[in-house]
Amino acid sequence: MNERKTATPGIHAIWIRVAAGLLAAALVATLLLSNAIRIRIQRMEEANAAAAANNYLLENTEYVGLSAWERIQKVVRQMTDQASLESHYEKASIAIAQGENETALYHINECLALVDESSEAYEELKMKQGCLLALLEDYEQAQTVFDEVLRRAPGNADAWLLQAQLLLQKGDVTAAMEHLRRYISCAEETADQLSVMAQLCYGAGEYADALIYGEQALAMAADDAAYGELFRCMGYAALLSGDDRAEKYLTSAIERLADTDPELFYYRGVLRLAREDYEEALVDFDAAIGLGYGTALAYYNRGVCYLTLEDYERLLADMQKVVELNEDEELTQIAQQLIAELTVGSEQES
Repeated sequence: MNERKTATPGIHAIWIRVAAGLLAAALVATLLLSNAIRIRIQRMEEANAAAAANNYLLENTEYVGLSAWERIQKVVRQMTDQASLESHYEKASIAIAQGENETALYHINECLALVDESSEAYEELKMKQGCLLALLEDYEQAQTVFDEVLRRAPGNADAWLLQAQLLLQKGDVTAAMEHLRRYISCAEETADQLSVMAQLCYGAGEYADALIYGEQALAMAADDAAYGELFRCMGYAALLSGDDRAEKYLTSAIERLADTDPELFYYRGVLRLAREDYEEALVDFDAAIGLGYGTALAYYNRGVCYLTLEDYERLLADMQKVVELNEDEELTQIAQQLIAELTVGSEQES
């Protein structure tokens, strides 16, 4: 840490009169950041039906995994076969691999017109139809398709998951959580599945469930080195729910993620500031700001650290930055008051 510059005795005497009240206001504002945190944290794994649908299609389309030569053979074969079920299915597969979703949906619909509803292929075709509709942002129709799949095959874990994503995107958290629980009851319980469940629960605002599933995933994982995103999710879930494990999870995320999000440092700094570990909090706020998280709150909270450590020169610089950014009226007013007191102290000292 850089050596701090302390105030002269004259300035320090002024702070004996004013710092207690200002510091109290500053710390209260810091400790009551839950609303700001709710606004600023970008939830990982928010409802993203398109991504989920695309993943399903790519994982369940044979053509995607073929070599270039095998793909060429299939394309040539389709040029001479225009009407059969196999032809439409392979054309749909080619279109899926190429991201041509409207074309793929056309051929899947043609397949559905050619198969009996009792056919084993019907469920798979309906799943792909639903995914393609989601990718084309026809979410209502996609939900209708997945509802039909689940009526026919209540053990289809992928359908429960995809429908949950659609419900989350729609904002129906209660129904989405019920679908997620059905998904986990149908799916093979692995560390990866539980990790997905934890992150989806976090996206739905179900923080307690996110932590439960996250802990289960970590307990099952042979090596947690690849679970940086899960630790990030659990850190934010713990932070928002007031769980004491938040700092531990955020630290684990920082240690495991190659491209560290500056917000991880920022929110760990908030936690350290709340427990009055000012020097460690200062390290985190320095890191967050250095990585580009230059918000008024970041400068303000770093300024609180400088205040408690009596580094008034750097405190003044950060409060001036808060005023310059002017992102929050209350923070700006506190910063202006601090600047005024520092200025008076400097003038009296001179």
